[in-house]
Amino acid sequence: SMLQDPGRSRKRRQGGRAQLSPNRTTTAAGIFHVWLGSAWPPYLNLVLHAAAANRRATFYFVGPPLPPGSAIGNVVSLDGRNGTLLRERIATHLGVSIRLTHRKMCDLKPTWPALFPELARLHEWVGFSDLDVVYGDLDGEIARLQEGDELLVPAGMYPQPLANGNLMLFRSTHK
Repeated sequence: SMLQDPGRSRKRRQGGRAQLSPNRTTTAAGIFHVWLGSAWPPYLNLVLHAAAANRRATFYFVGPPLPPGSAIGNVVSLDGRNGTLLRERIATHLGVSIRLTHRKMCDLKPTWPALFPELARLHEWVGFSDLDVVYGDLDGEIARLQEGDELLVPAGMYPQPLANGNLMLFRSTHK
């Protein structure tokens, strides 16, 4: 299975493509972390702890497998360790073929949710985060979002330059 937690999700075929079909209650926000390295950084346990404390979001970790027992609750592990999954998704959903590098993945951050539309559509808000972002009370920020809001970015990024790539949630539903 593509996910480490097969009891909570399954992989199915639709139109010749693998689709992820999580068996979970949706959360208000879906946040993607993508890592091209062979192992997650040594501070991953802190990121997972912060993610687990913010239950209004589901955190998708695309990269090497997470440590055993980590892919529970609102943390989902997608096996992307060799880049094959990402290259396939980029070709399928963006219609381009690129050489994956760390810098190119940074350029593609706003497209990460589009690479996994079956996951992104489960959430009203979807976006991305760097691994070194300390979330704090992200649940409170998500709860304060109103119908007219379009983006959630760190306060220091508003109103200008609006985003710097560290953390951004944007509305995934049509108004």
